[in-house]
Amino acid sequence: MADNGCGGGELLFASLVGDFSRVTWTARGVAAVTYLVVCGSWIGYTAYIYLLEHVPTSKVSTYAYVNPVIAVFLGWLILHERVDRFIVMVA
Repeated sequence: MADNGCGGGELLFASLVGDFSRVTWTARGVAAVTYLVVCGSWIGYTAYIYLLEHVPTSKVSTYAYVNPVIAVFLGWLILHERVDRFIVMVA
């Protein structure tokens, strides 16, 4: 996939020609995708662009280190996900 726009288009095409007989729509699945679109894309990208305009780039680049830690913390706090040694080492 060349870039985000092209990759998104390729994934959309793959989903449209895929095997829909195996798709199961659940409220939890739709909520998960909606959360990823809203928080992961709209809010995250908007905050990133805002920070690029108002904060030195060296500080903005730390998002790659901070985001996984926040994701693990929110998973533990909200969804009561288990945090073990492996997750701590990866995050």
